[in-house]
Amino acid sequence: AGNRLKGAGLNPNQLGSYCVVAAIFATTLAANPRWSVLARTGALAVAGFAGIAVFMTLSRGALVGLAAALLVAPLVIGRRRRAGAVVIAVAAVLGAVGWYATVAPANAVERVVHPDRGGGSGREDLWRVGWRMVENQPVWGVGAGNSPVAAIHYLLRPGATERDEIIVDEQKVAHNIYLTVLSELGAIGLALFLFIIFLALRCAL
Repeated sequence: AGNRLKGAGLNPNQLGSYCVVAAIFATTLAANPRWSVLARTGALAVAGFAGIAVFMTLSRGALVGLAAALLVAPLVIGRRRRAGAVVIAVAAVLGAVGWYATVAPANAVERVVHPDRGGGSGREDLWRVGWRMVENQPVWGVGAGNSPVAAIHYLLRPGATERDEIIVDEQKVAHNIYLTVLSELGAIGLALFLFIIFLALRCAL
């Protein structure tokens, strides 16, 4: 993990997610016909830089998010710009393959190609304990912001746990935003959260 790109106060996964958003916004701005050619070229360069940064963070979640954006873009961008979106998506895929085939170190390729090897930094244990909270409090949850504190009460249950220090000492969240919301706010909170996401996507469209 020492060769992963990270920022001040940001771990590689957080930085990767921010770079995905930056790449999407910059690409959208580059498609604005009201901007000058120089401004649009600059925005496209920023998008490319952000995309490279995503690869350098080695964040699997960020890569999945970027791939999802590339798949969805041609479907929602409009007919006149659909061809350009396809070209950008293909270029991004070819760039990713070229990056991991020629530039990326062997451990980086191993991390992305074989995510099951070397563990998931305790994610499975966090998810297991988070789901136990959901089973115990499916409607109301354990309370907003309480999952790291309440997790210790759900640790001693049947089922092997390999990384209990991230639950007892470090008190991390479930490392999954949907499971975190469901465990803390229950089904009602998750429904409201998904509704907010739906409204955001509708406004974006």
